[in-house]
Amino acid sequence: MPLAAKRPFLAVVLGIAAVSACAPAPQPPDHTARFKVLGAVASYDREGWSIAGSDAAVAARTMALPFEGVPALRLRAGSPGFAIVRRTHTKLLVTPFLSWSWFLDYQATVEPPLRLIVGFRGGRRQDGPPAPAPTEVGLPEHDRRLELVWTESALQRGSLVDSVAATPVDARDRAVRRYAVRGGRENAITWWLETIDLATLYAKAWPSDDQRAAQIAFYGLWSPDTPGRQGDGNAPPATAFLSGFALSR
Repeated sequence: MPLAAKRPFLAVVLGIAAVSACAPAPQPPDHTARFKVLGAVASYDREGWSIAGSDAAVAARTMALPFEGVPALRLRAGSPGFAIVRRTHTKLLVTPFLSWSWFLDYQATVEPPLRLIVGFRGGRRQDGPPAPAPTEVGLPEHDRRLELVWTESALQRGSLVDSVAATPVDARDRAVRRYAVRGGRENAITWWLETIDLATLYAKAWPSDDQRAAQIAFYGLWSPDTPGRQGDGNAPPATAFLSGFALSR
């Protein structure tokens, strides 16, 4: 498919980078327009985004720029890790759809430098697993976490691809699940527009939970700590571009 056919219409305005470490109050989702793309230029606290982890890493590893005609946030692999998240308190069944566009260039590494993350609260059954263990970036409090990833193999697209636990447990009893939205190096180097149904994924990942009681606690992007990379040592760091991030009904 030609690139132009895959490029979404993105009426978005860039802005952010040196966001205050103070966590803003939860904000309801905006149903009238897409949320603005994150970028490394100015404070964006007023829009409800905050940084989890290192402000310095955000400044060093991100840049807002037009890329192939699309307003985007560029993220490079590196260390330390960080996340940029928006807190919300919307019911999962009220705003189940998450949309975004991404472009990955990662020949020099196995794992791209970008995950999209969604934290949930309220739906966990009383005898369910404990809340997720702390991450290196200190995400907001949550009971469940869904990580939306680009996998090494395109054949994994559309499946839950949890990493192997040190002690085997039923996947349904894991507080963190990973979902392969897309994958394969053959699908890199082009823009892809994605829309997923979080309610459907939640029911698949945690079938014993009360989905009606679940709320979206936060959503955002996570760039993991990647101090090294595989492949040619002379190759540039893995890069990802993100644009048009939106939560909607």
